[in-house]
Amino acid sequence: MQDVQSREDGRGIAIQRVGVKDVRLPFLIKKQTGGYQQVLATITFTVSLPMEFKGTHMSRFLEILLPWREKPLAEEEMDAMLTEALDRLHAEAAEVRLAFTYFLEKRAPVSGRTSLLGVDASFTGRKRRGMPMEFELGLSMPFTSLCPCSKEISSYGAHNQRSRARVRLRFHAGVPCIYIEDLAKLLEQQGS
Repeated sequence: MQDVQSREDGRGIAIQRVGVKDVRLPFLIKKQTGGYQQVLATITFTVSLPMEFKGTHMSRFLEILLPWREKPLAEEEMDAMLTEALDRLHAEAAEVRLAFTYFLEKRAPVSGRTSLLGVDASFTGRKRRGMPMEFELGLSMPFTSLCPCSKEISSYGAHNQRSRARVRLRFHAGVPCIYIEDLAKLLEQQGS
């Protein structure tokens, strides 16, 4: 049987992105304290398709992803994954996005009891052949803010509001990334 994807394409049309979307796999995410947290990630993984190729091998995307499930993941591993995709799929550009729920330990202010808070997190890596990877850390989480109107009209007992902070940090080459836990603390400090 002929390999249709590997046939030469005489039309001369390059495609910016081909790949897989909404693939769900377990991954290990590096924690600030060392170790890792297992998460269920929803993945979008794409590469550019050179004009010489008619198509790409969709199964190669999973072949690249599957071994990475067993290694704790952060920026460095995302870079290696994208480099592998560029080489194996003969692409000039690759992008992978992992979206997942990450659990943070939270301590109650009065009782001191510990519970878990699930936050929406994402890792996105973009890489062009011969260039450093662009890495983006995304986080969406609730935080508490004091109602400014209630504070203005109350001598005591102003009520709080739950708010949601959403941020995407893009890191440049040579700039160290921060952990999800660090970004969560910064977002919580924005509350009142």
